[in-house]
Amino acid sequence: MCSTAQGFSMIYMVLLAIFLSMTLVSGVVQLFRAVVLEREKETDKKEITTAIIEIVVGSLALIAFAWLGLCFAVMLKALPLAVVLYVLWIIGARLVANRKKAEPADDSESSDAIASEDASESGEVAESADAMASEAAIASEDASESEAAISSGDASESEADETIDSGEDNAPGSDEDDASKSVQATVIALDNQRAKRIIPCLDVNEGRVVKGVNFVDLKDAGDPVEIAKAYNAAGADELVFLDITATTEARRTRIEMVKKVAGSITIPFAVGGGIRSKEDFAQVVKAGADKGSINSAAVERPELIKELAEEFGSERVVVAIDVKKREDGSGWNVYKNGGQVDTGLDALAWAKQAEKLGAGELLVTGMDCDGTKAGYDLEVTGRIAEAVKIPVIASGGAGKLEDFRDAFTIGKADAALAASLFHFKELEIQEVKKYLQKEGIPVTSA
Repeated sequence: MCSTAQGFSMIYMVLLAIFLSMTLVSGVVQLFRAVVLEREKETDKKEITTAIIEIVVGSLALIAFAWLGLCFAVMLKALPLAVVLYVLWIIGARLVANRKKAEPADDSESSDAIASEDASESGEVAESADAMASEAAIASEDASESEAAISSGDASESEADETIDSGEDNAPGSDEDDASKSVQATVIALDNQRAKRIIPCLDVNEGRVVKGVNFVDLKDAGDPVEIAKAYNAAGADELVFLDITATTEARRTRIEMVKKVAGSITIPFAVGGGIRSKEDFAQVVKAGADKGSINSAAVERPELIKELAEEFGSERVVVAIDVKKREDGSGWNVYKNGGQVDTGLDALAWAKQAEKLGAGELLVTGMDCDGTKAGYDLEVTGRIAEAVKIPVIASGGAGKLEDFRDAFTIGKADAALAASLFHFKELEIQEVKKYLQKEGIPVTSA
């Protein structure tokens, strides 16, 4: 009987050692797999923890069951008890492990559901944004077509109506209120695009507004701040401030004067003269300017136009072009340093290059006409306006009401700039606007 019990005890010990060793090996393999997958970002720390627990518990169980085998193997009743305890431990350990593995999956499913819901909401927002962008693009395109028709002298009321009707047809949605708002927005965009601008100019030298003829023989016209206030109240659409000796004196724009003028007006304000770098441009913008005008610096280093456009936006960059007709009448050359140096550049080619580099607007001054009051240089202004798509400001030579009309019709300009005519009260801004309205040229309220 004793030998039989010892035999059973030996068999029990061998089987128990095999089973528990397999469990430990399984735990080690699971731990290794979890560590590798964790390194590859494919699992989390819970699985590693589960494997470690399984190894520790298995080791303790091996020790406990071995002790039980030694103590009770002589009693046949101990063998079934040990087997039952072992089976219960295996089942319990697996249930715990499976539950821990299921938890991340549930979390993943929940996260996937949330992500799916967020993606659906984002899609709806994106579709709404696309619809709004499409509507804005339609209004902008219609406005550009209307302006192009006016610039070529062929615009009529019927064409404007057709453009507005097109905006109605393309307005997204069937709701009548939304369609009405879309049409109103299109009409406003058309009005803003069509309106021609009247811009007085302050040529400033040593803190005073001056004006001459053909860029020479300067005469004092008054205090810049007081004149700016008067133009703001008179209905000017914009104001240009040119520090005309900054470049020739190799200095920067007088920022303090710019600040004073900017603080006294509410209309758009452009500043030029002495701007040679992004830092100079930033200073005039910080001082209150809405736009910066560059001339000589752009001719000497065209890349400056691109740099400014990228940094501040094309809408802020005005390239001033002083032009003079060649003696042989073959075209116009570009001048720099306040009209003192002939660069040899062709005016039309330079205007196209400036637009390509990112200029948002061109200020074209005909030096042959400047200060003469004999009218703008319509030929060169018209040629440049036809060569580019950006707005062109006609400058130099205004002397009577008809000159403004011709600048917009023959010269195809988007704005007309004048100085002495307004400085010395020969014409009032409102007088010019009322005349243009009678001539059928759209302007802001007179």
